[in-house]
Amino acid sequence: VFAGVPVGQTEMLGGETFTPALSLANFGATAVTATVIHAVTGGSAPDGKPVATVPVPAHSTVTVPLGPLNGDSQMRNSFVVQSKAARGTLYAGMTIFGGANFRSVQLPGRASWQPYNAGAHPWTTAGGAKSTLVMFNYSSAPKTFYVAIAAGGVLWQNRYQIGALETRTLDVGGVVSGQVKDEQGRLLPKGATEGVAIWYTMEFGQGT
Repeated sequence: VFAGVPVGQTEMLGGETFTPALSLANFGATAVTATVIHAVTGGSAPDGKPVATVPVPAHSTVTVPLGPLNGDSQMRNSFVVQSKAARGTLYAGMTIFGGANFRSVQLPGRASWQPYNAGAHPWTTAGGAKSTLVMFNYSSAPKTFYVAIAAGGVLWQNRYQIGALETRTLDVGGVVSGQVKDEQGRLLPKGATEGVAIWYTMEFGQGT
């Protein structure tokens, strides 16, 4: 699973155009066929479509360009790599190629079957930096993501209902500068420039 991948022209990254390439390594003793799903959030509903079918021989590595693809300019693009390989035998990595300011960015894949359902990430807006929390529901049904943002001794908490194959972004700096209230009416300190953003789902295998 790859969440929040820049695809095509991306406003959040200076309007540059990005093309992803997928690398697959098969550590097993038999050949594997992988299907790549591109999940785009935009318009009225999330849209998940197969964009590639990749055969990977035993004990081999294959790299496949994924493009040109049309994506969401706000990075609400995610990918799911599906196969019938035994757990732990197929590794997926992705490199996104951009332009003058972003030559390339490498993303490690997250195995959907791993027993995790949460993450904690430092954030900062110091020096003009931008911090965006990206949440992707890779399950087949809507799920609730619980979000907490800590800064200046305040814990801001909210929940988001995210549809199947939907990618949601949250501008942390916008929550601070816009003085957005959480479910309990709490506000983060207006001058806060750093802290921690936390997310979780109720069960494993629902989102990242």
